[in-house]
Amino acid sequence: MVVVENITVRAKAWGNSVGIILPKELGVKPDDEVSVWISRNCKPAKVKDFFGVFAKSKLDTHKVLAELREEEW
Repeated sequence: MVVVENITVRAKAWGNSVGIILPKELGVKPDDEVSVWISRNCKPAKVKDFFGVFAKSKLDTHKVLAELREEEW
């Protein structure tokens, strides 16, 4: 069974790593398998930031644009 929950938690230092704590209300138990999507609140890139980047590349511009259109934002 797949259950999808969307929550926001703050990452915390945990020894030499970084960890998150899941709220008890989610019902996650020890040894449960969960998938985590990482999304950071950061400044979105602007087209002008990429000006000239692909000129030096051997990538086909049409293929790059098609891939960008397929991505979910």
